[in-house]
Amino acid sequence: MRKVYRSNLFFFIILVGSIFGNIVLGRLFVRFNITDSRIMLLTSHVTLFLIPSILYVIFTKQSFKDVFKFNKLPFKDLLLVILLGFICVPLMSLFGVISSLFFENTLSTFMNDISSTPYIILMLLIAVMPAITEEVTLRGVVLHGYDDKSKFKAALMCGIMFGIFHLNAHQFLYTMVMGFILAYAVRVTGSIYTSMIMHFILNGTSLTLQKIISITGSSNVLEEAVEASSRITASSGELIVLLGGAIFWIIVMGTLAWTILWKLEKRYNIRNGITLKEIQEFKYKESNERIINLPFIMSVIVYFVFMFLFKF
Repeated sequence: MRKVYRSNLFFFIILVGSIFGNIVLGRLFVRFNITDSRIMLLTSHVTLFLIPSILYVIFTKQSFKDVFKFNKLPFKDLLLVILLGFICVPLMSLFGVISSLFFENTLSTFMNDISSTPYIILMLLIAVMPAITEEVTLRGVVLHGYDDKSKFKAALMCGIMFGIFHLNAHQFLYTMVMGFILAYAVRVTGSIYTSMIMHFILNGTSLTLQKIISITGSSNVLEEAVEASSRITASSGELIVLLGGAIFWIIVMGTLAWTILWKLEKRYNIRNGITLKEIQEFKYKESNERIINLPFIMSVIVYFVFMFLFKF
């Protein structure tokens, strides 16, 4: 089985498994009277993402280090990765604002359900755990199947699949962009620790800000702002101004992010003795395997069917 096809097939299995697996787990939770959403979240992530990824590597008889890219990051690269992570925080928020104009933010309901959880436990569940389970799945197994493709194609496909992976219309846009940046960052550093750190920063910062808002009592102001933005119609001047402002800052933040990615890639090439000639030769040696194949198309279909059935 060819690498890209196997990678896309694995993603399709994970996607379908997460849908039906959560149904099965939900019934088990009811049977054993488990009502704590934190336990449910931990169980689903380990069962549906982490274990299948480990089994995939075992059954395909590959190296854990090669598939998951467990390679050390030089200290200067680490600092750049941390900076990139914090730059991506407002960038993802801007894409989230655009999504909020068209789709309801259902994630806020879940966050409210677990808001009483101690901050450290929340950080472990919302920031640390996804930075491990989702990264070994998407930037580990799935991205590994695109090793013979260009960085852009690999990151683009990984980004689209990361958006699909969340099965949420509101989250699709910013998680797709986030998935692209994380995948590209892994490719230009050769280490999955890059995406793990960035993922942790993104989720951790968002969680921390939300916690601060809840403590300071600013949540009502925030809710009013969200409600106000949702009342803006497509023909209003306010919508044009809001979109224009968001796009402007997306360009600014995106340019900064791309500059750091370029710097990381340059440092990686120098460190590994990769010349411009070798980079150009890779373009001609790139695998001709199709990236849009049956498993990927089926994943897209499953996503849209799921969105239709559950009304986004």
